[in-house]
Amino acid sequence: MRHAPIPAFPRRRGKEARIVGAFLALLLHAVVSHATGLAFLKVCPESAAAGMGEGAAGGWQNALSPVDNPALAPPDERWQAAVTHSRWIFDTDYTALGFQMPARGWSLGADLRVLSIPDIELRDDANPDPDGYYRVDDLAFGLRASAPLGKGLRGGAALRRVQEKINQEASQGWIADLGLRWERPLQGAGSVPSSLALAMTARNLGYSSDFIDEAPEPPRTLSLGGEWRGRLPLAGWECGAQAELRHLKDDGAHLHLGLETLPAAGLALRGGWLGGYDNRGATLGLGFAWRALRLDYAWLPFANGWADVHRFTFSFAM
Repeated sequence: MRHAPIPAFPRRRGKEARIVGAFLALLLHAVVSHATGLAFLKVCPESAAAGMGEGAAGGWQNALSPVDNPALAPPDERWQAAVTHSRWIFDTDYTALGFQMPARGWSLGADLRVLSIPDIELRDDANPDPDGYYRVDDLAFGLRASAPLGKGLRGGAALRRVQEKINQEASQGWIADLGLRWERPLQGAGSVPSSLALAMTARNLGYSSDFIDEAPEPPRTLSLGGEWRGRLPLAGWECGAQAELRHLKDDGAHLHLGLETLPAAGLALRGGWLGGYDNRGATLGLGFAWRALRLDYAWLPFANGWADVHRFTFSFAM
């Protein structure tokens, strides 16, 4: 359903090694021990990745994929657009919009994420009748860019304006994301082409203004992961597997696993697992494609009586 041509294996790796080393230094510097806010930034913005364990180690799916890793770029020179909508837990509406365009070897994009909770009852005491109603409105808007850094290696960065508003109180700030992706070809059994990719990201690095009397810290997230793509030996279906180790500030390490297989043209079956979370585990997803149009669906079950989430992403290329 997608996938860029597999790049050649780099013969001279000195430059790439220095880039990766500098990026790792930034990852370590970003690990701090302040309390986090802006929780909506942790929501996976698109359904293809959500169905595969919400991992950020995978490759291009649609114009919202670079929200998780700004190094990602579409496999062709077409313009891309995508929109996601889901009814999140506690009657929360979540919407994400993404756009991507080619620019002389670079790839430029923009994204908007909005989370809202309307009609929350306002009370000052135990009176069963509310004194009124208020709402929560969270927003993140940003621009991003990616470029090739060497054979098989691509880097990207994003800058976003964020806002968290509850009733009449609001906090604004700026966050940045950094990402790397390196890919090389492998020779599968029976001369079947396959590829291996490694990805590193540092997300939500930044600050926000005071909310009443304290500034919420963005949920700084560091991740290292890999993806393998090839074909199943017997069925011959194209498939992919990915694994990501993610460290979320104040929440420790988590393991995200994902699988995808394409049993027929225009059809993708997906599954995943999120390790280390109290209320979440398995994920499932489907994808349908027709020409330049795609519809992806993800089912995200929650434990302990929380409502399950059904998420849809519609994307197209021009």
